[in-house]
Amino acid sequence: MSRRRLTPSITPLPQVIPELVVLDTCVLMHTLTRNLVLRLAQAKLCTPIWGDYIGIEWQRNAPRIWKVEPEVVAQEWQLMQEQFPAANMGLVTEFERGLKHSDSKDWHVIACAMAAKQRFPNKECAILTWNIKDFHRTELRQRNLLLYTPDQYLSLLWPDHQALFSKLFEQALIDHVNIGRALEPITGLFKRDRLFRLSRLYQKIQT
Repeated sequence: MSRRRLTPSITPLPQVIPELVVLDTCVLMHTLTRNLVLRLAQAKLCTPIWGDYIGIEWQRNAPRIWKVEPEVVAQEWQLMQEQFPAANMGLVTEFERGLKHSDSKDWHVIACAMAAKQRFPNKECAILTWNIKDFHRTELRQRNLLLYTPDQYLSLLWPDHQALFSKLFEQALIDHVNIGRALEPITGLFKRDRLFRLSRLYQKIQT
């Protein structure tokens, strides 16, 4: 499958829109970002990817940070498996062989991406993470893997899917209230999730 490329913009962005997106644990920790990506997947704009250890990390850390019972996160994880049965690459330690330069704590994330490339060989695959510095770009390029922040990825999709994003932002505000938070502008949620580029794009169409 050929790579889909975008015309260059004033603010540099990666040029390839991946079909497969590996969600690092730090991405799952941000409710707005997690739900945006998963709902984009429901709209057939991407296929989410994760592995067993990403799930273990998330279920270990999220209850403590969110101050919720572990069962709440476990139920959410199970729902994700049901909604996206092709997403979980399972145990991927065999794909960690040969990795040297990236942070060893993140080898399992790279391994998920490599397993996904093997399962879906004709699709572009990107790791979505906020911990960009933990990944060695040359090591990823050698394996034909992309590396984006969530803000970069979502901003890539924005130009062709503004109407869909607007609906997803409305749903995000409903989600925010449903978990007991006070209603606030969507730009406040963007800031909390560090979606600064996406926020600027959204605010341009509001003026």
